[in-house]
Amino acid sequence: MIFYAVIGNARHSEYGVATIPFPIPDEAYAPTLEMLELMGIGDPLERDCYVKEVSDAYPILKRLETNCVNLDELDYLAKRIDSFGVGEDAQFEGAAAAQGVWRIEDFINLTFCCQQATVVQDFRDLEQIGKQHLMAKNGGAVATEVWDNCDFRQEALNLLCNEPGRITSYGVVYTNGMKLEPLYQGGVFPEYLYDSVMVMKAQDSRGKECTLFLPVPEEKLQREVLRAGVEPESLSIQLDFLLMPKELAGSLCWEKESVEEINTLCKSIASLQPKDLQKLGAAAVFANPEDAAQLRRLAENLDLFDYLPGVKTPEEYGRYMIQESGHFDYDENLEGYYNYEQYGLDQMHSESGQFIETGYVSYQGAADIQELMEERADEAAICEHNF
Repeated sequence: MIFYAVIGNARHSEYGVATIPFPIPDEAYAPTLEMLELMGIGDPLERDCYVKEVSDAYPILKRLETNCVNLDELDYLAKRIDSFGVGEDAQFEGAAAAQGVWRIEDFINLTFCCQQATVVQDFRDLEQIGKQHLMAKNGGAVATEVWDNCDFRQEALNLLCNEPGRITSYGVVYTNGMKLEPLYQGGVFPEYLYDSVMVMKAQDSRGKECTLFLPVPEEKLQREVLRAGVEPESLSIQLDFLLMPKELAGSLCWEKESVEEINTLCKSIASLQPKDLQKLGAAAVFANPEDAAQLRRLAENLDLFDYLPGVKTPEEYGRYMIQESGHFDYDENLEGYYNYEQYGLDQMHSESGQFIETGYVSYQGAADIQELMEERADEAAICEHNF
């Protein structure tokens, strides 16, 4: 949680208030909508949530109090703030104070440019002020040669003596020519990955486009499509798989999948580590799923697969099993007596596995691989286990 807000209905104070954490956790999104619906607020597009109170985590956001905002706008702002690195909190609050920001859309837009501001809170360390200022006026990226040859103390003195600063509660703010661009003016939010697995660009039959960052709660997906103003029944999609391995990205004809099914799949793989994504890609090559639902079942049962990247021959597989798997007490003095290739072949014959372009993958489950990819696969596995 970055902050919490106490939300009510400006027209019906008798409906009470709700205290909501932001960003809203995925598992709490639907219950939050249900709670706000009982209060007569929470519309996907309207700014109907009266902000009675904002917590002290970011005092500048108290400027939103007594205003009406849209629930998803406030959630998006919280996610943007959640992405801040060291020092950006001060830049955000200082720049907001210096620029007189108080509207929700301006706070959102400020998160994209506040990094250009220099905020001085301690005047005793000129060296540090110089470093902060050099980074800020160069957009957070400075060439090594420039950094190594910079006189940071002089950089700080030039700033403090020659540039106009504005005194705020968050320090003295130098905006360095920062412009508050209207990236967000209502409707579709500016592109922002946050914790996304996949980026989906969708276009309806009228040519109207939207960009979806998956996974999101099902209810939020519907609201984002509505916010974009596209027709969900006529969407054609284009996907950016971000960090997914090529085996996983190429495992399906994605254009035939529904937005909802792809979103559900993304939920299943969102928590996977990079090595597990590689393993899922290998499992997809092995099992050849027909649709996103079957691929999701593979992700949910990934522990039933073994994957050895880089192992591409029976000899390499046998060597791994004997030397590294931990199943045997390997004795290097007997190296000349091990027949790695034969053992690798024998092991392959005793299990369901195959070599793929990136390594060796095998399936260790009790149920047939096709049964595993069906929704009732758990039932089949339980029945077999009972026997």
